[in-house]
Order: sequence, then structure tokens, then C-alpha cells
Amino acid sequence: MAPRYKELGVASDSRPDWGLRSDEFVVQLKGRQGIKRYREMAENDAVIGAILHAMTQMMRSIEWRVEGKSNSAVDFVHSVMSGMDDKSWEEFIADVLTMLPYGFSIFEMVPRRDADGMIRMKKLASRAAYTLDRFVTEENGDIKGIWQVAAQKNVFIPYSRLLHFRTTSTSNEPSGRALDPSTPIPTPDGWKTIGDIRVGSKVFDENGMIRYVTAVAEWDDRPAYEIEFANGEVIIADENHEWVVKDGCNSTQANAYKKLTTKEILERGLKQHKTGDKIANRWSIDPCDSLDYAEQSLPIDPYYFGYWLGDGNSRNASITTHVDDVDSLIEQVHAAGYTTKVVPNGGAGSNGRLVRVQGSKEWASDGPAYALRTMGVYMNKHVPDAFLRGSYDQRLALLQGLMDSDGTIGKDGRAEFANTNKQLAESVVELVRSLGAMANLTQKKSMGFRTGAKPTGKIAWRVHFTPHFQCFRLPRKVERISGKKSLYRRHYIKDIRRVENRKTICIEVDAPSHLFLCGKSLIPTHNSVLRSAYTSWRAANNIRYFEGVGIERELNGLPIVRIPSEFMSADASDAQKALFNQMKTIARDVKRNEQGYIILPSDRYADEDGKLTDNLMVEFDLIASKGTRDINTGEVILRYEQAIARSVMADFVMLGANDRGSFALSKSKADLFLKALEGYADTIAAQINRKLLPYLWELNGMDKADMPKMVRGRVAPVDLEELGQYIQRLALSGVDLFPDDNLDKHLRDVAGLPEADPNRPRPNEELLNEPDE
Repeated sequence: MAPRYKELGVASDSRPDWGLRSDEFVVQLKGRQGIKRYREMAENDAVIGAILHAMTQMMRSIEWRVEGKSNSAVDFVHSVMSGMDDKSWEEFIADVLTMLPYGFSIFEMVPRRDADGMIRMKKLASRAAYTLDRFVTEENGDIKGIWQVAAQKNVFIPYSRLLHFRTTSTSNEPSGRALDPSTPIPTPDGWKTIGDIRVGSKVFDENGMIRYVTAVAEWDDRPAYEIEFANGEVIIADENHEWVVKDGCNSTQANAYKKLTTKEILERGLKQHKTGDKIANRWSIDPCDSLDYAEQSLPIDPYYFGYWLGDGNSRNASITTHVDDVDSLIEQVHAAGYTTKVVPNGGAGSNGRLVRVQGSKEWASDGPAYALRTMGVYMNKHVPDAFLRGSYDQRLALLQGLMDSDGTIGKDGRAEFANTNKQLAESVVELVRSLGAMANLTQKKSMGFRTGAKPTGKIAWRVHFTPHFQCFRLPRKVERISGKKSLYRRHYIKDIRRVENRKTICIEVDAPSHLFLCGKSLIPTHNSVLRSAYTSWRAANNIRYFEGVGIERELNGLPIVRIPSEFMSADASDAQKALFNQMKTIARDVKRNEQGYIILPSDRYADEDGKLTDNLMVEFDLIASKGTRDINTGEVILRYEQAIARSVMADFVMLGANDRGSFALSKSKADLFLKALEGYADTIAAQINRKLLPYLWELNGMDKADMPKMVRGRVAPVDLEELGQYIQRLALSGVDLFPDDNLDKHLRDVAGLPEADPNRPRPNEELLNEPDE
């Protein structure tokens, strides 16, 4: 057990003999590397630095009050605030605000026994974010403590000794917004696991758009849960993984959507009570839109191929249909560029028809038979990956062929595909989901099954979905499509079960919503809670770099070097190649400053008679561009800076930067910013009241009933003119405002006036003292 009064951690991760820290900033925002990137953003970006400085200065100016019934208890807390060895209370608040760039800040509570016998705080010692190695959790997911890895020592600090300030109230620690490494992720290149995803990988967001992965982080030994959805899909996620869910218990549509962790969903209850005794799943997730795959170069028409997969001869290119559908089917096959020949299929009087499909003419090589053979689908019907990754129109055409052959639709608009080929049915499920509809796969007894008898038929696999798109081309089926979205078009969470701890992985994507798709059901889920300003900052930073290179080249001019062509040929001598490489180096490194110069040989070409001409053998010029560039990088950088400011609700600082905006707009945005600061101040007060004060009361054995609370003052300044007009309107409407000591104290406080003298004469004192009749 750690000694109560001994300081365990260290202030930073540096030693005088080590010199400066070598914090190299990397692409991935994970663990301590992510802390370094946030540090770079805060210290090297002018906009972010200005915003954080403004936040810090405004928060430092807040008046912190101690309110309680016991004067002695209030005085004790004041003595703690003013009696720390290493910093003032205002400096402590400034240190707490390191949670703004990093998302959290950690302080070790170091107590001290004073001469009066009372235990106060010697230090509220900051534990720099970049020195924290990992959080350690209990079996139930609660934080047990942290490991600090610093230059002086490595040490474990129990959570009971820590103050943990956070920018969000829903996150216990900055790790765990993650999924099991084996979780399938749909990508434009096919299915991968999240463990295969790297920075730069492409995934899909909830709108089906292609997004890039900007960071990947891994966490070891994390509490995990199985999330089972109503369609049978099971995804294993970290307890802190976030989901955007709709609460079925909330009848207000605007307030029904929430961002909750896996553990929070479980703790709030998975079921809701409907009318009567009916119990339904409470939480659901919106489905995704159709996936934005690129168009593929397919070897065969997708509609015909889909129909052949359902009702085609597995040994040749012919297909079968009903006599009522043959004309419509032939029309579709001809539109694909094929020719047909129709013959009866079955006995005399049969309604079946066999359609032989060929190329532009009999035995032509452009027919489908050759393509089917080379695709390897003869006697092995399946959907090759290229067809599942085709454009929206290509995938829809494939599905329409499959549904025209083996699909049905009921009067309620619910469609079904049935086939004994399970692999084919699973491909139909993937197709339907990639087009933005919900699809479920079930098993069906074929005609060979009878109750109490041996099964003589095959298992049929059924794909159920309610299309909001046209999934047929045959007229008799087209007529039944309602075009309405299913009421059940949602991913309902059926159950959440605790599983063993495991490694989990989270990714950051550049989608505005920060959502990406996971699982075979294409379920939208949230990425890690990395700073939303990062993507804009990274883009602006890259543009600044290239802008600097461009300006340098613009000022210097574009280097142009002329040397004899023989020096550049493959047969050049070693000396010629050396000169060629030297001139490349000169062109690359040329600078226009006090150290810039070029020394070139002055040899000239000789004419036919051997006389020297004015043409130098080696020339070097700097060519400046004429006119303006096509892209105004200043406007692009300004746009990203505005996005950065918006991400922290501080976009009012950018008003006027592009000669637009108004005072009213500035005032409303500034008010929103100040409200956000008040929210941060409330989280600081809550941690002090929940952790620091109870810790002091326990150490001193004091009565917790007398424990006061820390209360923040105002962040936003009060418009005294507006307040005065408001009070005047209240008085004119007959509201009895004065005398009121509490109101008088509040008005003096917001106006910055001194407290009233309690012994001062009151103008209406005689009236106040008159007895009531």
C-alpha cells in the first residue's frame, strides 16, 4: 500500500542531462504518440494556440467560491486553496485546462499535515499527459490507476490518489473506443478485419461514401462485450466503444438519438415496454446508405448474369422462364447485346420456356458462354467479388436479374429471394445491404420435407428485405414494389453480454460524422474520440508547407538548367554524369539569400570552323511565373482554420477574416463559446466536489454533513444595460423585487460593486418593520 503522504509521480519527463525531449510527431494518433500530436497542434498552430490561450485566460479569471453552512468548513477549504506549496489556485486551474488539447488532465493529490494538526494539500501535482503510459482497469471496467513512465522513474499511481479532469463526462479514460481485431470492415477493396486496417486505408461512412483512415490505435487487455443484433449479427466491442443509437423509450424524435458507450447502453436497459405485455428492443442504429463503389469492367452483363445464377443451366448459357414472362425477359437480354432463341421447356402444353442465349450471331465469341466458362461459374454458381464491388447501377442490375429469376414480392411490399445455394443467398444478402436496404437470411424447408417424415429435399435459403428501390424488371413483379421504407429498417440491439478481456483496435476516419461501417450488416459505428479539429489542422498544415515551397520557388524563380544532351544520355562518361548530377543538386538547392551563389563553367560552343560562339555549354536561369496562380491557398487555409475554430465552438474569432459577418453574429457565437467554457468550468467544479473535498474530509475525519462545495463564478460578462432594462420592466409589471438581500447581493456581484454595509440605513426601513394587519 502506497504511503499516504508520499508523492508518487513526477512533474514531467525530462532530466537536465538529457536536454530537450525528442518528441517526434507521427501520423498515427494513438496512445502517447497521439499526445505528442495534440501537443504539436496546441503549440505550433496559431489559430489553435490563440483559442486555447483565450480559453485559459478567461477560465483563470473565474472567481471560485466556497459555499456551505459551516463557516469553519468554508475557511478550511479557503486555506487549502491558498496554501499549496507549488502553485496558486489560479495556476492550478490553468494546469487543469491542459485537458482542452489532450482531452483529459491528471493530478496527484499530495497531502500535508500542518502545525494545527489539519491535513491539507501540499500539492495538486500535474502528471503530464505525455508521461502517462497506460490506464489500468478493474474487471468491471473501472479505472484502477495509471502507470507513469518518466525519466526519473516508472511508477503506478492509484486512482484514489488522482484528480481526473475530462472534456467529456461520458469517458472514463482516453482508451477503448475500439472493436475486436477480427471485426469485419467493408472497404472499397473488399472485406477486411479492423486488425488489417492501416493509416491511409479506405473505409465507408454511414452515407456509403469512401473515407480515409487517419489514425489507428491498439489497446491491450480491455473489457469487452458481445453486442447481438436482432438479425443475428454479433460484434465484439470495447466497453468504451461509442455508438450513435436511437432510444425507443424517447418519444421526442429530436432527443431520441444519443452517443453512448457499449457499457452505458447495457446499464440503461436493453428493453422497452410497449402496449400491454409486449416487450421490445429499446436501442437501434440507423442503417447505412448504398455504398459508393467504383464502376467495374465486368466480363458479362450483370442483369443477365444474375438471372442465369437463379434460373440458368449450370452447364451452358441458356436460361428458363414462364411463358408469361418470356417476351419481357428476351427484351432485357437483347438490351444486353445478346441474341436469343426460345424453345418449349417441359412436356406438351407446358408453360415453361428455354431461352438459348448467344452472341451477336450463332457461335460468335461475344456471347455469354465463353465469359461464364472463364469466370469459373459453370457447375459452381457464385457471385465473383467484382460483381459485388461494382457501381450502384451494376449491383442493382445484378440483383434485378437474381430477383426476376428466384425472387418474389408480397402484397405488403416485402421481397424474398430463395435458393438452395447458400453461398449464392449470402451474396444476395451482401448485395441488398450494399444498396442501402436491410436484409436477413433464414432457412426454409423445401418441398421434400414433411412433418414426421425423413427429409428428401434440399434446404432452401431465404433472403428477406423490404426494398425502397426497384429490385425487379419483369412487369408483373415491378407492379408490386411499394417504394416505401420498412418500419423495421433499423439495426436493433437484442442483447449485450460480457466476454473476456482482449486486445481492441480503434480507428479515426475523416468523415464529418466520425462514423464508419462495421460487421457484415454494415452497421454504422463511432471512431475514437480524437480531436475533431485534427483533420482540418492536418490539411491546413500540409497546404502551408506546400505554400511555403511555392512562395520560395516563386521568389527565386523556377530553376532551368541547360547542358549538352550527351551529358544526359545513357552512354555519358563518368565525368559527364558527375556534372549532370551536380547541376541537379544546384537546381534543387538554389536559395536567394545572403549565402546563395552559383559557380558555373564559362566554356562556349565552337562553330564548324572551330571558332567560339556566344552559346555557353552550361547555362542556369531562374524563370519567374507571370500572372496569378489558379488556386488561392490563403482562402483554402482560411477555410480550414474556420473549421478548426468551429470544432471548439470558437468560430467567432474568425469573423471578419473574410470580410463577412456582423456584430450580432459575433455576439451570438461568442455567447455560445462562453457557454462552452462554463460547461468546462462545471466539470472542474464537479471533480473537486466529488473527489478532492471528500478526500480531505476523510483524511481529517471531519463530518461530511458539514462539507461545503466549490462553485464557479460567471464566465460570460453581464450586459448591465440589458439587465437594468429587464429589472425595470419587471418592476413596471408589478413584480415586488426590493428589498431583497439575496437579489441585492447578486446584482452587486455581477456589477462588480462592493458588498453592502449591513448597518447602513434603509430608506424603507419603517415600512418594513410595520406589522401586518
